[in-house]
Amino acid sequence: MKSAIRVILFLVITAMLLSVPIAGFAQKGATVKFMSSAADLPDDWVVKYNKENTDGITIVRTELDYTKFVAEAMAGNASDLINMGQGSDVAYYAPRGLLLPITKQLAKSKVLKMSDIDMLGNMNYQFDVKSMQFGKGEWYGLTKDYNNVTAITYNREMFKAAGIADLSETVPITYEQVYQIVKKLTKKDASGKPLIWGTEPAFWLYCASDMA
Repeated sequence: MKSAIRVILFLVITAMLLSVPIAGFAQKGATVKFMSSAADLPDDWVVKYNKENTDGITIVRTELDYTKFVAEAMAGNASDLINMGQGSDVAYYAPRGLLLPITKQLAKSKVLKMSDIDMLGNMNYQFDVKSMQFGKGEWYGLTKDYNNVTAITYNREMFKAAGIADLSETVPITYEQVYQIVKKLTKKDASGKPLIWGTEPAFWLYCASDMA
């Protein structure tokens, strides 16, 4: 029963969806249910794929609905592909057997190379259910797209003045490390009134949303 309620989590890049057969994930002649919002998977893309692909596989988009996803998974007929967020979503569903690892399919891919996967943008889709750590274990998906909206930007001169080394461009830092840096950057006058803030309030709103 456990294998019957597993589904594949695979966020497909637009170009891949339009030009590459989903061979390895479905048999020829199969109908693949893809749970995604129309904004991320427009109906005209689906029509174009079904018209132009030569693998005999038909895609049917279903509206993104996690409640429906879980109910269908328990009934054994969940969507084959799902456009799912990273982080807490993967950490919640993977240990419960609701996501099928795609590591072997990625390793055999003639389109993607494992060595080309950007870990900073994709590590939250690689998850070790035993240690509950990201960036290790099986792959459950790939990022459809990402940007630097919530990236940390900082003033190197302020860091230098506070005796703080530049941040690594490849190694992520924890919220606790950010907090310690912020305390060092914050300067107050004799009365305790801040002269220099170590960060701006909006950053902590992102932190709260990530932890929610």
